[in-house]
Amino acid sequence: MKETQPKKAKLFNLKRLPMDMARIAFSPLPLLFRVRCMTPDGQKYKGKIWNGGIIAANHSAFTDILVLYSAFWYRRLFIIVADVVMKDKLREVLITGCGGIQINRDIADLQAIRRSVEVLKEGQLLAVFPQGHIAGQGAVDSVKHGTALMAVQ
Repeated sequence: MKETQPKKAKLFNLKRLPMDMARIAFSPLPLLFRVRCMTPDGQKYKGKIWNGGIIAANHSAFTDILVLYSAFWYRRLFIIVADVVMKDKLREVLITGCGGIQINRDIADLQAIRRSVEVLKEGQLLAVFPQGHIAGQGAVDSVKHGTALMAVQ
């Protein structure tokens, strides 16, 4: 069985202009947030991620998105966003333009999973909060299974 390599992300893409503008705006964030990236075995990861992948992060505050943007400022970062966050049309356009993928947490949202798999196949980074909601600092609630489903696909 032949393994397929993910596509290389284009350096400039007009459709991604709002996302790139947000990356420029968020570029000073590493000065405000001290971010530690860890490997699965608990070691500190000092390199940069240049291929596509899933970033599974704890969600302890609304500012976690800013922390992720500060950690991966050098890449386009797509983030799974709950539909309740995109209440009005303006917020939906802004969040979607900056790489947000809307998901309905109450059902198995296959459209959002398909879109997420497309993003991964394009060689992009996808941030997921597996708990599905904001949990307290250090708390680990039950996680949703969509992250594993996207990783397998």
